[in-house]
Amino acid sequence: MKGATPSVLVLLVAFLSAATLAQEQTASPPLGIEDVIWPSDPQGVSYGWGDLHLRPRDMAKIGYLWLNQGRWEGQQIVPAEWMQAATHAHSHPAWGNGEYGYGFWVYPQRNPIEYEALGRGGQRITVTPAENRIVVFTGGEFEPGDIGKFIGESIKSGQPLPENPTGQARLAAAVSAAARPPGGVGDSHDQGNLRQEVRG
Repeated sequence: MKGATPSVLVLLVAFLSAATLAQEQTASPPLGIEDVIWPSDPQGVSYGWGDLHLRPRDMAKIGYLWLNQGRWEGQQIVPAEWMQAATHAHSHPAWGNGEYGYGFWVYPQRNPIEYEALGRGGQRITVTPAENRIVVFTGGEFEPGDIGKFIGESIKSGQPLPENPTGQARLAAAVSAAARPPGGVGDSHDQGNLRQEVRG
């Protein structure tokens, strides 16, 4: 994640350290984050400025840790006092529309207040404590702020959605259909038609 020191990132991912140390751990880390790529220099020191590769679900775990003031499954992984300080502005950069905490961009002017970790190419973990919300972005070739606006606008209520058995059944059917291989693809008749089409 861009702009943070190695020690801050190691602390925030709760015992996730440089790739070599993560591979040497015999016990599972508290968050269960094990599939990590974090390049290092020739001396084995992880790049603190970026290039930490995590799966979206693991990014969400980190966001959940932050949302819960450093607690994970009843265990205080990161001191709550540090999390409180980290998510408040300590620097006021001349660029962008946010302020900077300890490895977090902080947006006190937003309603509700948000803080986030920003990575190269649009990777992002956004936490909105008042809404009990974590949003993770991965990918590239897009402006996360543009997409984030639509996510924020689509959230109409902090209350659970009412039960919708019809909608749940439609979703289950769509998921089931998406999981099945396309019908007829690969049979000899389709292959013959494809060969004829390609040959012209």
